[in-house]
Amino acid sequence: IFHTKQNIELNTIPNINGLKIENIVHESGRNGTKIGKEGSHDDKVYHHFLCHLAEELFELNKAIHAKRKLQHLLHTWQEFFKGDRKPLGDRAQLGLMGELTVLKDCVLHELNPNKALKAWTGPLRGLHDFVFKTCNIEVKSSIGINNRRFIIHGENQLQIPLDKQLYLFNPIFDNSDDGDTLSDMVASIKSIIRSDPLTSEVMDTSLSKVGYHAIHSEHYENQGLKLIKSDMIKYQVEDGFPRLLPGSNGDFISVNDYAIDTKGCENFIQKNEIKLD
Repeated sequence: IFHTKQNIELNTIPNINGLKIENIVHESGRNGTKIGKEGSHDDKVYHHFLCHLAEELFELNKAIHAKRKLQHLLHTWQEFFKGDRKPLGDRAQLGLMGELTVLKDCVLHELNPNKALKAWTGPLRGLHDFVFKTCNIEVKSSIGINNRRFIIHGENQLQIPLDKQLYLFNPIFDNSDDGDTLSDMVASIKSIIRSDPLTSEVMDTSLSKVGYHAIHSEHYENQGLKLIKSDMIKYQVEDGFPRLLPGSNGDFISVNDYAIDTKGCENFIQKNEIKLD
C-alpha cells in the first residue's frame, strides 16, 4: 500500500495472527506498508479483507488520512481475528440486534453520538449493556410477545449499582421476510453517526469485539434473522423484582445462568421517561 506522493508507513504495526505486516520502501523511494497472508488464514476471508481495505482507502487523497484509516482498519480486523471468524448465530444476532435497537431508538435520541457509543458497554463483556451516570441498562431481546423469559447471567447482573437505578429493556421483535437483518441495523446506525469519523471508528471496533464484520453481510441477508420491532418494554429493577442476588442461596451455593418469566415482572414496567446522561 503506497501513496502516490507521500509516505504512508505505519507508526505501530499490529500483531494479527495469520498476517505479516511490515513497512517497506517503494522503488520510487516512498515508504509504504506491505500486508501478506501468513499461515492458515482462510483464502475467502483474506480476499474479503483485502477488498475491504481497498474500498475504504481508495478515495482518501491525503496520506495522513489514509495512514490513520489503515491503522484503524487493521485494529478492527485484529479484534475480528481474535474470534472464530464465523458469522454470528441466531441467538447472538438477536442479542446484538436488541442492543443496537436500544442504541438507535433510545440512547442516540438523547445523547450525542460520542457519548452514546461510550455508554454502550455490551461489547466489552461488562455486567450491563449500557452504563450512564445515574443508571445502567441491561438489554434482553425477545421474538414474539408470548412466553417471554429473560436469561440472567449470574447473581450479580440484576444487582442494583450503588447510587444508581437499574433498568431492564426488552425489545420485542417479530420474524418477517420484510424485516431488517443485522447488517441493515448496523448500516442504519452508521448513517446517523457518519458525520463523526471518530465515533464511527469506535462503533467499528465495538462490533468487531462482538464478532460482527461486514464480510458476513451476504450470510445475514440470505440466512440470518430478519426482524421487525413490535414493542419495547422497560422494567425498573428494584425491591421485589424477581431475581437472585449474591448470597441469597446461602454461603455455599452460587448460581450461573437462570431464567425469569416475564409474568413476574409486570408490576415493574416503567412508563415514565427515563433520563440518560
